[in-house]
Amino acid sequence: MFDYCIYWLMGTKPGTGFDQIWDELGALLGGRTRPPAEIRNFEEFSRVEFPDGEVVRFYADLDRLEAELLRVAPEDRRQVRKLVHGLKRCAGFAVPAVTDSWGRLDWLRFAVRNLPALLQVRAYAATRMESCAARWKSPRLRQALSSVIPGSWSAIALLFGLGVAHDYSDHLTDSSWLSPSPSSWPTTQSTAM
Repeated sequence: MFDYCIYWLMGTKPGTGFDQIWDELGALLGGRTRPPAEIRNFEEFSRVEFPDGEVVRFYADLDRLEAELLRVAPEDRRQVRKLVHGLKRCAGFAVPAVTDSWGRLDWLRFAVRNLPALLQVRAYAATRMESCAARWKSPRLRQALSSVIPGSWSAIALLFGLGVAHDYSDHLTDSSWLSPSPSSWPTTQSTAM
């Protein structure tokens, strides 16, 4: 049932909305033969290592992410600020897990309370990741973004992945275990979120 995105499993923090689903399924709870799942939230959502040794880190903390992206691509200052602003708007966005009993007023309250995030979601949902990556001037950052999220996916994966990772950044674990690996193509290493 799980694909490779298990490296950034969303909704494990209480109050995110998805936590109710994981609890209901018992997916993260222990059982008679196994202990409860250990969830680790790392400093880095992902990192991309280039053959020349340069590393682009996609930090869970959005202020650190902004500094890192500006280090790599100062020519993309405006695009970096736009991305980080959008991510901050989505951090803390709780997706309702159980809406079966919701009426129109419940949906209206949800929409009003989450309007800034919903506007970001709408913009990113309509954009493929390859188009999102192409907006950047820096070839290095375009390549890094394309390595983190597949080009055919909606850019919403980047928005929610990094936005949710930031929401967890108050419970971070050192990510120094992510060791460099030489390659002729950038490598991507993702961590659990």
